[in-house]
Amino acid sequence: MKALKLASAMAVLALSTSANAAYISVTSSMTPVPIVDAGSLDLLVFTNDPSFGTEGISDVNVHLNFTKCDDPISDTGVCIGTGSSYPSEIVFDLTSPTGTEVSLIAANTYTSNGTGDTYQVTLDDQALFQIGGPLPVDGTFQPIGSLSDFNFESALGLWTLSFADTVGADPMSLNSWGLDITTSVVPVPAAVWLFGSGLIGLAGIARRKA
Repeated sequence: MKALKLASAMAVLALSTSANAAYISVTSSMTPVPIVDAGSLDLLVFTNDPSFGTEGISDVNVHLNFTKCDDPISDTGVCIGTGSSYPSEIVFDLTSPTGTEVSLIAANTYTSNGTGDTYQVTLDDQALFQIGGPLPVDGTFQPIGSLSDFNFESALGLWTLSFADTVGADPMSLNSWGLDITTSVVPVPAAVWLFGSGLIGLAGIARRKA
């Protein structure tokens, strides 16, 4: 019975510690800001926080600050042109260190037209609404793809943010961007299996002693 009580206590401990997580937030801003017009660029960030280890990703969020307007855009990402912005040309994708690619904003996500502006957008699978509509607006939205596609991968390594403007004469600038990643320190299914096995083993020892 003592062995069974000990094993039960270990199982409870495993469930409580498995909820621990490592978290990192990476931000990048540039001056002059990178500008695309009928083209694309890749921006890279390397995550090497040792607290990540090799444990699996459990959540990823992306923050974008971008400007889309009629030509030209200033070096600091301010609209100078006052004509149509054509936001249907906006494209953003994120690629993990292992090569998984997720669409954040696709061409034709925005379906109308208007004068340009600067927008602050967060992509989060847990947001209430998917990104899109007539024109860009500030806020938190579900991306076009699913950021959960990164789950269980290692967070360590080179992340790539790709952004594009598909047609000329109305450029887009990326003023800053950020990446929030949460990883599981001890995956719950593995912890339950490990300590469940210990419980079974100790129960067998208790029966033999009896």
